[in-house]
This record gives sequence, structure tokens and C-alpha cells, in this order.
Amino acid sequence: MAMAVFLRHPLRLGSLLLIPTLLACGGWGLSTEALPPLNLPLPIAQLQEPPLAVEALAQQSIGSLVTIQGQVTHVAPFSVGGLYQLTDDTGSVWVLTTETPPDLETMIRLQGQVQYEQILVEGRDRGERYLQERDRIIRSALDLG
Repeated sequence: MAMAVFLRHPLRLGSLLLIPTLLACGGWGLSTEALPPLNLPLPIAQLQEPPLAVEALAQQSIGSLVTIQGQVTHVAPFSVGGLYQLTDDTGSVWVLTTETPPDLETMIRLQGQVQYEQILVEGRDRGERYLQERDRIIRSALDLG
């Protein structure tokens, strides 16, 4: 209904259609080089690559981006963001997120950055790798077969 009202006002629709044309022609003195980079969510195509097995995270370098897929088996929400554990057939990994963690038993695919947290116990390093979530897709929204 709002779209129908909007289309009845050709001046508004025409103005919106004119903006990309002006920008493409260098109108208004704007240059795309001067625009700051946008931090938009990853395109779904980047999450379509085959997921890495959780056990293979040990071979990934710290800071690398990986795509994994699995089921949420534990959740630890914070006042902002939280942690959740993602489990596949090969193991499990903790995922740190700034978003609301997914519900238990949710199947997801995500892209995250490999991180390492050192934990010293009696002078021995018992730390582990975890992922800093970059982007997440709920499995029900995917056609993973």
C-alpha cells in the first residue's frame, strides 16, 4: 500500500531514479573515491563455499577467515553479544559474537576469523582456538542438502 502511494507521486520516484544517474556522471561533485568503505554483511555467495570441518581449525592461521557449519550445542549470552558452541561431526568450537547468539540446536553456517586465547594452568598453555563471528546464516534459510 505504501508503494502504491509512493508511485502516485512521480516527482519522488523520478528523483530517486535520477540520483544514480547523477552519481554515475559525476553529478553534485561527488566521487566514489571519496566515499568511505561500507561495512556491509557478506554476500551470501561468500558463505556458499564448502564449510571447513571444525577439526581442521587447528591448521588454520590465527586471523584467517573460515566458513564452518554445524549445530549450536551451548549458548552463553552476555548483555551485548555472547558465546555459542558450534558442533559438527568432527568436533566443536566456541564462537564469539556481537549479535544475539542463536538458539540451542539451531543449524547454522558462518564465516568467522580464527582467534586464540591463551589459558595458563600450572604454567602450561591450555588455550584453544575460537572464532570471532563475521556473518551467519541460519540453516533453514539455506539449501545445504
